[in-house]
Parts: sequence; structure tokens; C-alpha cells
Amino acid sequence: MFCPECGKEIPDTAMFCGECGAPVREGANETEKETVMQKRNHHHGKAPIIIAIVVIALIVAAGAVYVGMTLLKQNNVENKYNLINSKIESGEVVLSEASRSRLEEANKNIASWNLVTLNSTERQLDNMTDMVDKLATATEALEDLKEKYNEQKNNANQKEVICDTEKKDCEEALEALEEEIDNNQVSSLERKKKDVERALDTYEKAVADAYEEAKDNVNQNNIYSPYYYEEPTKVLDYVMNDSDSYQYTENELYDYFDNLALTDLQKYALSIIAVNEIYARHGMTFERPSIQGYFSSTKWYENKNIPQEKINSHLNNVELKNIDKLVKVRKYYWELCRDYSQVNNEKPKADDFATYEYQDAMEAYTYDVN
Repeated sequence: MFCPECGKEIPDTAMFCGECGAPVREGANETEKETVMQKRNHHHGKAPIIIAIVVIALIVAAGAVYVGMTLLKQNNVENKYNLINSKIESGEVVLSEASRSRLEEANKNIASWNLVTLNSTERQLDNMTDMVDKLATATEALEDLKEKYNEQKNNANQKEVICDTEKKDCEEALEALEEEIDNNQVSSLERKKKDVERALDTYEKAVADAYEEAKDNVNQNNIYSPYYYEEPTKVLDYVMNDSDSYQYTENELYDYFDNLALTDLQKYALSIIAVNEIYARHGMTFERPSIQGYFSSTKWYENKNIPQEKINSHLNNVELKNIDKLVKVRKYYWELCRDYSQVNNEKPKADDFATYEYQDAMEAYTYDVN
């Protein structure tokens, strides 16, 4: 028997062609159709289930990814918030009320499960981190600048020079920088810092120039002082003739000064002279023009250009011990004359007395007491 489709010879009992698979007997088509339909029905029954499983798996996977991304973002945002807050709690920076409010709002958003909100909050905290870093740097710089200003102010006091305009400019520049820090105005911090640096440089130069001018006045026997003397008094003797050879007790020193017919203010001025007189005996050069001018006006002082840091090697034990006790006497009279409003309506500071105070005391000591 031959296949009616392809002409291939096939067995007489065959129902299908072995070559092309075509049915060659009655009933074969029906059998084949039934088999195909069964297979189709079987596959069609499984398809919806498979699709449903795939969709559910995709939803679960997407949810897991979203949850994972959200948790990671929450962790990043929380770390950035904690970093900023730690700098605030440690005192590195102080946030203004407005900045603090923004930070707390960001903190509330950390609990959000909205990635859009978390991304926005992260950008906000990144900006605040940059601001806090700049504020911390500026705050540290401000403290350094204040320290430099105080050093320069003390330098001016020690050298007894007055540069009020430059001093005021420094104070105003420092206040302006501090105000910008307090208001969290980071955009202008660098400019304000440079303003302070320029003011300090100007102040330092003004002090140096005024000091050189004061030294020139001293060298010309025109003692630098707010109080002008046409002919400075020539002191005939020491305040304490034997402070280099006799070791005083504290009580003896208090009795010595208490018995002088001087005011407490004059006794204080005289105690300053007594301390420095021990150094002056050995020819020390004094940095303060008023003290240098005072001893230059005496008949016994010889300036040997010995700096203060090297003078102690020239002193004997008696002198060193007398200095320690005289410093206590000086402090005692300073406390007594704190309220001297009758002089200049200000409380005295240890280094505030200019030459005329020494001269007044010495005139009273030399001519009234002796």
C-alpha cells in the first residue's frame, strides 16, 4: 500500500504514513483530532495558573525591592541626621531657629515609606551637612580670631599705646562674623572672616607704629604719658634702698608702705616701682615706655639692654624673694584702690597706670615723706 499524500510505500495494516504522518485509513483523523484536543485542553487549563503565579511572583519581587530600597534609604537619611545632630549636641555648631525647624521636619520624614519624600529629605540633609561643616569651621576660626584680638589688645596695653579706632574696627568685624554664624548665613562667612583678618592686621600695625613713636619720645627724654611733664622729676634715691641686700618679711613690707603718707592709689603705683626697681638695678630694658621712661629719669639707672627673659639670671636670692613678696603687696593695694572713681571713673587694672601715676607717687614719696 502506498501513502495517498507522499506516495511512500507503507504496510497494509498501517493507519498512518510513517514518512509524512498522514492518515491512510478511515477513523484515523478522528482519533488524531481527539488526541490533539485532549492535549490542547490540558495545556489550556494550566496556562492561567502559570500566568497568575508569574504575576504574583513579580509583585512580591517588586514589593521586596521597594521595601529594601526604602529601608536602605531610611538608614542613609537617619545616619545623615544623626551626624548633624551630634555636631549640635557637642557644641560644634549652633543652629538658628529656622535651621533647627528644618532639621526636625527632616527627622519626621525619616519614618516615611515614600521614596520620593525620602530622596527629597536626603538632599535637604546633604545641604544642611554642608552648612553645618561651614559653620563649624567658621566657629573655630572665630575663636582663633578672638584670641588673636585679645593678644593684640594685651600687647597694646603692655606697650601703653592707644589705638582706639583700630581696636573698635576689630571688635565690630568680630561681631559681624559672629552674627553671621548665629544666623547660619554661610554664604557670607568667608568674606566676614577676611574682614576680621584685615582689621587685625591694621590694628597690629597701628600698635607697632605707636610703640615706635613712644620709644622715640622716651629716647628724646619726652616720657610717653597721658600726663605731660616739661621737665620730668629726677628721683634722688631708690624707693627701697636695700631691697637687693635685705630680705624683707611680708609684714615688714606692709608696715613700710602703710606708714607712707600716700593714698592707696599712690601706694599701689609705688609698689609697681618697687618691684621693677630690683630689675632696674641690673640694667634691664623695659618694654613698657612709661616704666622705661620713669627709670631713665632717675640718676642711678643704667640701661644695659638686658631683656626681661634673661634678667633673673642676674638677680640674687634676696632679690628674688623680695620680688615675690612685693608682688603680693602690689596686689593688696590694687584691691584696696579698686574703687577709685575720684580719679577716672574706672576700676583699675594691673597694667593701666601710666607714667604720671608713678611720678605723682614718687613726688609725694620723695618730697612729702622724706
